[in-house]
Amino acid sequence: MWIRSDPNIEEKFRAYLELIRSRGYFNDVEENTSAYQERVENAKKRFAARYAQENASQSVTPVNATTVPAVTPLSDEERLKQAEQHKAEGACVPREFETNL
Repeated sequence: MWIRSDPNIEEKFRAYLELIRSRGYFNDVEENTSAYQERVENAKKRFAARYAQENASQSVTPVNATTVPAVTPLSDEERLKQAEQHKAEGACVPREFETNL
């Protein structure tokens, strides 16, 4: 799925998918539908863009969109710390990613 500049990229993407799934991103679509697949593709694009920004020295490019990698989700404490950091930087969060911690 990705060019292997980071050996953990598939794990990180699976964690990202689990995170957005837990926040309801896939709630109104069924798995194995075109709408679900479209959301997975959008998630891949967002993940690749964010990951590339965080790791500017490494190039992360989607190669094949047929597999979904596994990732360990962040703890609530880590997510809250990241959220506060992004908030301080002026980042906004799309409604589908909002959650109560």
